[in-house]
Amino acid sequence: MNAVVVFMKYPETGKVKTRLGEAVGMEKAAKLYRMCITETLTLVRNSGVEMRFAAVTPAEKTRAFTDEILPAGFEAFAQAGGDLGQRMYLAFRHVFARGAARVVIIGSDSPSLPVSYIDEALDALVLHDAVFGPASDGGYYLIGFRSMPSSEIFQGIEWSTGRVLQQTLGRANTSGCGFHLLPEWYDVDDSASLKRAVADAPDGRIAGFVNSDPELLASL
Repeated sequence: MNAVVVFMKYPETGKVKTRLGEAVGMEKAAKLYRMCITETLTLVRNSGVEMRFAAVTPAEKTRAFTDEILPAGFEAFAQAGGDLGQRMYLAFRHVFARGAARVVIIGSDSPSLPVSYIDEALDALVLHDAVFGPASDGGYYLIGFRSMPSSEIFQGIEWSTGRVLQQTLGRANTSGCGFHLLPEWYDVDDSASLKRAVADAPDGRIAGFVNSDPELLASL
């Protein structure tokens, strides 16, 4: 069976989307991030995936995710490890151990991502060892494998920089891992990307929230 894992943080004011919060206020940024999570979970439900997981942080909020945020059909587990690379590596290990044949991890920062990109990623893993979705900031919004990846792919990466994808592809090449690249997409991290998300999904929750708040709308 195929699996999608959504990486997410608990949407607590002042601890999520702080860059966006500098423009729109931390409380509104946290509300917008909760909407990003909801839209991402809907996206996964609309894909052709059979197994759905949420890798959450902090660990003590795992139950809160299940009770407050996750719809039926999603199983939550706490992120483990140190940096983002180790946390993703351990998440892949957890889900492959559950019997998944192909596993994709996505973030919760791309609420308007086309569902077809997830389906394309899973299809690509029939022929390729790995799949990556390049993000416009130099990172990636999606990463997937058809078998447990080497830990080396996640090591020595300068996380939170514009070199993440380039360095990761270099590690994949070194380890002999053939990969497929999806179309580029973007994360909602600042007012410019929020404005784009509103334009991409004008009838969605995020657009409705932004358009109903004159002060927020004026900040974009």
